[in-house]
Amino acid sequence: MIIEFFDENTGQYGDAEWPEIVQAVNDGTLSPRVLVRINERWVSYTDACTPPAAKPPPLQAAVPVPVYNHPAAPLIVQLQPKTSPVTWGCLVIVIVVVVTGIISSIVSPSKPSRVVPDTEIAYIFATDAIKAALKDPASGEFPPFSDPGSDCVKRNDGRFDAHGTVRATNGFGAHTVERWRCVVEWTSNGGMREVWGQLGDVKTGPFPQDK
Repeated sequence: MIIEFFDENTGQYGDAEWPEIVQAVNDGTLSPRVLVRINERWVSYTDACTPPAAKPPPLQAAVPVPVYNHPAAPLIVQLQPKTSPVTWGCLVIVIVVVVTGIISSIVSPSKPSRVVPDTEIAYIFATDAIKAALKDPASGEFPPFSDPGSDCVKRNDGRFDAHGTVRATNGFGAHTVERWRCVVEWTSNGGMREVWGQLGDVKTGPFPQDK
């Protein structure tokens, strides 16, 4: 006779002949906490193995177990792990986040990142070099690269010639605005270095002529 079984320890469900179920419990394939369905009622394996004479009065209620609508399966079946409410909640959150991300990308597609030109990078480095030469470097304020009074061009020799204005505190504590100019170049390690600089009337040396 084919009997349905359910292992409470592993969640394994299936059906098999009674001798096969007994053998599976004995060799450890099924745990002793397996339930079997006899006469449309679920009972424990231990109760099912008890001889009729030693059984107590007829059971008044079946052992409550989850209802499984699985099709018939052989004795050795894949484990059926129980899914907790927390697991389902996490799954729902992940689905909502993914769907929201897809909708957001469709409704508001992200703008491509701006590629910073070499001339702007050179301008920023030049302002750092000029700032270090100030009486009070912390007070130095430089207009952005987009300001009409600021500019940087790439020379024929590969160097960059940048110029602009800086507002800073002088040696007397007063705020002044000075013109500056700086020539920088790439280094072998991917950085930049100052080749020549001028702040107001002060120069670091002869201007390096372009090739």
